[in-house]
Amino acid sequence: MGERKCIGIIYYYNEGWIGGTYYIENIIAALNSLDDKEKPFLKIFTSTKDEYDGLIEKLAYPYAQYISSNVNYNLIERITNKIGRALLKKNIFVKKAEDDSFDFIFPNPGHSFFSSISETKKVYWIPDFQEDYLPQFFSEEELMIRKNSQKKLANNAKYVIFSSRDACEDFKRLYPDSNVQKIVLPFAVRPGINLDEKKSNEIVLKYKITKPFLLIPNQLWIHKNHKTVIYAAKILADQRNPIQFIFSGKNSDFRFPDYPQELYNLVESLNLSGSVKFLGFIPKDDLSALMQHSLAIIQPSLFEGWSTVVEEAKCMNKFIFASNIPIHLEQLEKYPNKTHFEKESSEALVKAIYQFWTDPPCIEKYDYETDFINFGKAIIKLI
Repeated sequence: MGERKCIGIIYYYNEGWIGGTYYIENIIAALNSLDDKEKPFLKIFTSTKDEYDGLIEKLAYPYAQYISSNVNYNLIERITNKIGRALLKKNIFVKKAEDDSFDFIFPNPGHSFFSSISETKKVYWIPDFQEDYLPQFFSEEELMIRKNSQKKLANNAKYVIFSSRDACEDFKRLYPDSNVQKIVLPFAVRPGINLDEKKSNEIVLKYKITKPFLLIPNQLWIHKNHKTVIYAAKILADQRNPIQFIFSGKNSDFRFPDYPQELYNLVESLNLSGSVKFLGFIPKDDLSALMQHSLAIIQPSLFEGWSTVVEEAKCMNKFIFASNIPIHLEQLEKYPNKTHFEKESSEALVKAIYQFWTDPPCIEKYDYETDFINFGKAIIKLI
């Protein structure tokens, strides 16, 4: 067998943006789905060895190496750098990656730690351009940081990956003179665990769910559009429909810290405590069990890059109620078990749910395994 290809992977576990964490985990899992001879060697840059060990234990990837990306400076180094910035306008101590023996490194090696690595080996990732469509959800500082980062990539990067055709077209519109090699690479997700019925039922009962339910597994961020679902729940509750609406996901929004409480207050004011439940951030295996037991999945977002929720629902062959934003139309283009609704219309969502409830659709089997394997093969083709 010839020498294995080698990829540098940058990984951080971050519950604040768990979608970004899952993105990297799904890349590694997809590579692990390939024939053994095709699997590349991975040099995984993480902050700590414990973080690396947890990742490898979870995914059981056989060919990998830990490389520290810790850029913490000791007291003397920090003081020296402070003096250097004051007198020379630069740091004296700059920690950089010493290992660049890989075919490429991904995603977003823009930190100064990776400045010693040739741009020809760097592959960047832009998930979406949400700030261009929903600027009201960003501070002026955030908008400036995002735009400056994008301009830097547009002018200097060799390769940029986009998770969707939609995002790639946005980049072309915003940076028409960029010579970046643009790569559209939609991601797929690794299958969840297969729990036996007894264990799966125990997980559902653990969360005190006793009625038929629809699952909305989104972090409580304002652009995820939870209020449209809550108002739909109110309409159905008034019609004495027994369906529960179960929200899971981290209950914080760093941009709008009062938003989760707004949702809780709204549920209380509409007397929906029996119809709506917030679970917060729950273990991945528990989430898989809830998805398995749910009637269907709702993805109501006002904007997405490439929705992990949608991919997980496709992977489990679940029916999906998705807002009619362009990315959902693209992502569900070939998936049969779905319906779209006007993104901010609770009435449209109610109509779709009522149709589903009174005349359940025939769920068609979707070959998600092929999507997952093809995702792994597409990553290898980047080399």
